[in-house]
Order: sequence, then structure tokens, then C-alpha cells
Amino acid sequence: MDINIKDELVKKGVDYGGALHRFLDMEDMYINFLKTYAEDNSFEEIRTSIADRDAESAFVAAHNMKGLAINLGLNVVAGVTTQLAEQLRDKAYDELDIEKVNALIENLSEVNKEYVDLIREL
Repeated sequence: MDINIKDELVKKGVDYGGALHRFLDMEDMYINFLKTYAEDNSFEEIRTSIADRDAESAFVAAHNMKGLAINLGLNVVAGVTTQLAEQLRDKAYDELDIEKVNALIENLSEVNKEYVDLIREL
């Protein structure tokens, strides 16, 4: 991996060492999974589900995105998706604090875009 991109990932809160360890120190495999993350559609599923007033599907997508982010060491994304999943957990759409949910989705949009843009440089 280009040392500059690795440094940028670390600057953006990626637990590069921890994630690489989970990938048995196989950097090529880790990079391939990062690229897979950049193509993952969980974030769009969250937005679509909220627009469709489907809190359960939004929760599943947020939970999936959280798991992927944790495994890849994308700590900032993991933190936001954890908060979002907790806002969505076991609630019908009408029970949501929709302002808070939308704020978290907006935050996730910004953070996710930063990571995806950086990962696409790999």
C-alpha cells in the first residue's frame, strides 16, 4: 500500500494495525476488503429505508455497515453507525427521533464519503 494512503487512513481514524491483524497481516487481502467496502450499498439502503419509512430495514443496513466498519478498522464510521443502529433498534418509524436519525445519517454521509474517496485511491 502506498505509505501516503496508509498515513491518510490512520489520520482519518482507521485502526490500520488492528484491522491488518484481523486480516492475518495480509495487506493485499485487507486492501481488497477495503475496496469492497467502497462498493458496499449499506449506506444507500439506510437512506432508502428511512425514505420508505422502514425503520427495521434501516436498522439491518446500519448494523451490517457497523460490522463491516469495525472489522476494517473504520472507527469513525463504526461509531456513527453504532449510534444510528441504537436509534433504530426495535422501533417503528413513527417511534423514531427522526431529527436525530437524519442528523446521524448526514454525519455518516460525510464520513463515509471521505473513506470511500480515499479507498478508491488504493
